[in-house]
Amino acid sequence: MSTAELFETAVNHASTDAATRPQDHHVNDALAAVHKLIAPVWPLADFVAVNPYLGLSDRHFLHARASLRAVSDCETLMPLSFYRTAFADGRFTLADVQSARESATHDSALGSFLPPVDQIETLLQSIPINNAFKHDQPVMTYASRMDRGSTRRWEETLVGFVSDACGDYYDQGQATWKNPLRSSSLFEAWRTQATVNRRPEFEGLAFFREFAKQLPQDAESAVVFLLRRVGVPESVYEQFLAAQAMTVKGWCAWAKYQTEQNPREDGSDLTDVIAIRLAYDVALAGAQSFKMDWETIEKQNQPHPIVSVDDQSHIAVRYVLQRALESAFRSNLLGQLNPSEDNPVGNGTQRKLAQMAFCIDVRSERIRRHLESVSPAVGTIGFAGFFGAAFKLARFGESATAPHAPALLSPELVVTESVRGADDQQKDEWKRQRGLKRYIRSTLKSIQRSAVSCFGFVEAAGLLFGPALLGRTVLGSAVSQKHMTDGVPHDHQHNLAPSFEGLAEQGFGLTQQVDLAQGILKGMSLTSDFARLVVLCGHTTETENNPARAGLECGACCGHSGEASARFVVALMNRPEVREELKIRGIVIPDDTTFVAALHKTTTDDIEFFDTHLLQPEHQICLEELQPITSEASQRTREERLPSLSRPGATSLRKRATDWSEVRPEWGLAGNAAFVVGPRRLTATGDLEGRSFLHSYNWHCDEGFAVLEQIMTAPMVVAHWINMQYYASTVDPANFGSGSKTIHNVVGQFGLLSGNGGDLQTGLPLQCVHDGKKFQHEPLRLLCVIEAPKYAIAEIIERHDVLRDLIHNDWLQLVAVEGGEFHERVKSEWSLINTYGQ
Repeated sequence: MSTAELFETAVNHASTDAATRPQDHHVNDALAAVHKLIAPVWPLADFVAVNPYLGLSDRHFLHARASLRAVSDCETLMPLSFYRTAFADGRFTLADVQSARESATHDSALGSFLPPVDQIETLLQSIPINNAFKHDQPVMTYASRMDRGSTRRWEETLVGFVSDACGDYYDQGQATWKNPLRSSSLFEAWRTQATVNRRPEFEGLAFFREFAKQLPQDAESAVVFLLRRVGVPESVYEQFLAAQAMTVKGWCAWAKYQTEQNPREDGSDLTDVIAIRLAYDVALAGAQSFKMDWETIEKQNQPHPIVSVDDQSHIAVRYVLQRALESAFRSNLLGQLNPSEDNPVGNGTQRKLAQMAFCIDVRSERIRRHLESVSPAVGTIGFAGFFGAAFKLARFGESATAPHAPALLSPELVVTESVRGADDQQKDEWKRQRGLKRYIRSTLKSIQRSAVSCFGFVEAAGLLFGPALLGRTVLGSAVSQKHMTDGVPHDHQHNLAPSFEGLAEQGFGLTQQVDLAQGILKGMSLTSDFARLVVLCGHTTETENNPARAGLECGACCGHSGEASARFVVALMNRPEVREELKIRGIVIPDDTTFVAALHKTTTDDIEFFDTHLLQPEHQICLEELQPITSEASQRTREERLPSLSRPGATSLRKRATDWSEVRPEWGLAGNAAFVVGPRRLTATGDLEGRSFLHSYNWHCDEGFAVLEQIMTAPMVVAHWINMQYYASTVDPANFGSGSKTIHNVVGQFGLLSGNGGDLQTGLPLQCVHDGKKFQHEPLRLLCVIEAPKYAIAEIIERHDVLRDLIHNDWLQLVAVEGGEFHERVKSEWSLINTYGQ
């Protein structure tokens, strides 16, 4: 008997007659559902926060949990011990529990499973130390099912196979040897290699090469073939394929990104990954002669209630306690706000020295508060950190571009970096020098990585790297951003900036520039009362040896520094021809007002100003008056942050930014819990503790509420994504985090592995949410507070399914500020909130 016949005998234990086989459209529908379940992940260079539950937002929060638990061990709620600690620490009270329980009583998702408050109190005070509960997952892969009765970890083995295949195929220059099959689809490339790769057979998948030869050449047909091969019932297709995908959800997320960014006519990368994972699973079943009781599974695979009477994990109680924690936070936040509309349009005060616009990022809240406390001559504004200018940036001398816009946008405009004041000959020479430096650097890296030359290289040249290694270790000298100025002489580097070269050829002439400028100013609610200096302050992080650095950068700039966005928009606003056209349109920027670009370094809270040599003498004087104010505000902000970083002083905080062994250079957006939209008056009197996204908005100046609609459908959704990424990385770090930074390895220059294998990591490292003793991020669903008429907010919600889903399905809370009162949006109704406690 041939090897193919042996394998056929082993695996075909549940095949069905051709006449009774299901049609392909059932598989197509199942694949489409699994595609929707998976959220994409961006590459390291452009990393942006994504809600990992994105595909489930059309279901109630608890229904989403039940759906995940049916095919995986994913979790969406903290264990009871977490809520017990929060209760003991006074972060919520029994009054909050009572309020949350009353709200949940009307929630059809919970029905009658809510115990009375006194029983919840008993649970809070007598939670067992062991909070682990057996999870009876109804649908799982063959490997997972086999692991339950064995010491062998088949799932880990198969995931490793998939990871090796994907890492090899998607490599973007890290590997010395290129994949010769890269021009084929992922599945085709994998199948070709699988027919000759002996490793799976060594690991226990007998006759795997012969099995691979039997597979169809396209992924979708292979999925049909494999499901039929093991007799999966039609009613279980979706769940079984989802279970396969959830074991390699990191690679599925990357494939989803590829599918969306580079769509193919002949299939999708996500289907390819699912097909590969399924192939290994079916091969394992055959090689080990393992049978699945599909009849029993089909009976169990019925719509699952969110909470069952004998549910020992206390889902209903945990959900109520989650809402109680969120209720307590809401009461505290609303108590800090000033809803009074004494001066709805103007501030009625003397002209400001400076108006400083910061990104809505939660890290801006602290420094904005301190700037205003240091001097009343400074006012602050909150706006998305790309400042409304969506473009792709081509660095000096480079053809590749990087997006500087939120992930929700796909900019077409390409802005080119250039050296202001240099002639063409100088630019060409500097580009040549840049290319040479980078070629040498790339060559050295290739030698260091090569399996052939790496040991000889260390012996021959290792000592030459000693001084640099010593400097980075002892002195903490920063090197991460030096390559940005490669080839450009030091005395010209300050002129290296985004330019307007080539914009007209792209159809971005004066009219389009004025349209952009007008939209930016209206979006900031800054169309009058201009200060002498209008500072657009982007933000960046300072951190060494951190492949996940982009997660600490500006999310509105797609995981890049906000410097380019700030400098481009400032140059736009200072163009005389743009100002003349704005004046015709009714926006008069005074002649003595100038825009200035700056950068808030979130690791050290320093503020750096750019292009100051271009300022007129009178504006130089204004800047000299402003700089001591920003320095003092930076110092106060550092002092406020130091306790959470366990550092004795600002000096050690600065060292943290250049220490290549530091796993917690800063806390990023940890603690984020609210998104507040309104005039600065609404938030200026409170200390929001760096936990709120602050977007400036004045509804009195927004005719037709177009700006409000833009805020609710873009920045608010992005803030929700960020909030959910931190939430999931805290609630379920095993599935939605990325493990410890200390064992991260870069794969293909685009992603991370934890250790030397396993699934692609997609979430936040543990060190981004935990300080080693306790969580620094408190997992709360986003609270959105908007000062605008309730009817306008409601109309916008009803026009956009994404907003309606988020609010109706309990993914975020929405509060309107109107007439000096707070109103909560519950489903499709408004309810007045008592702000005087519970």
